Amino acid sequence: MAPKRGNHHRDVYIAHFCTLKEVIDVQASGNAAQTYGALRHAAAHMTMIAKPLADAIAKQFPAKYTI
Repeated sequence: MAPKRGNHHRDVYIAHFCTLKEVIDVQASGNAAQTYGALRHAAAHMTMIAKPLADAIAKQFPAKYTI
């Protein structure tokens, strides 16, 4: 399912979910090389979820964080 355009947060969460699902699927297959590749791919995408989450937390608590 392709994410709808215009909803960046939804796109980010879908991409995050898909990379995690890929890791689980290849781990279940027992293919170590594919698992390693999937883990590296998922790790590279972690900033996709971390940045919006950190920004939202900083906006929620502006006295504690500077954006």
